[in-house]
Amino acid sequence: MKRFTLDKVTNLTDWFTTMIIIANHYDIDVLKKLLLYQDLKLERTKAICKEEEKAAKMASMLGASWTSLSDNYGSPQVQSSEYAASVSSYQSN
Repeated sequence: MKRFTLDKVTNLTDWFTTMIIIANHYDIDVLKKLLLYQDLKLERTKAICKEEEKAAKMASMLGASWTSLSDNYGSPQVQSSEYAASVSSYQSN
């Protein structure tokens, strides 16, 4: 295992902020991604967190869309033409 040394820290405030973000992150998958990143800097930490937040919101939106499709068509096994029409309708709204 690689050992961390403070002699590589060039900006103590950014390093400390990065450590606070990592220590307080609630999503275990994002936490793993942050911890596995080599030479993680504050800007990259923020970017990873924002990307993951956007992905989670998109997944939530898609899940809600899928639920409404299931409700409308009675089964998650929707015909592809019906699904395509529903997606087009969703995108136009």
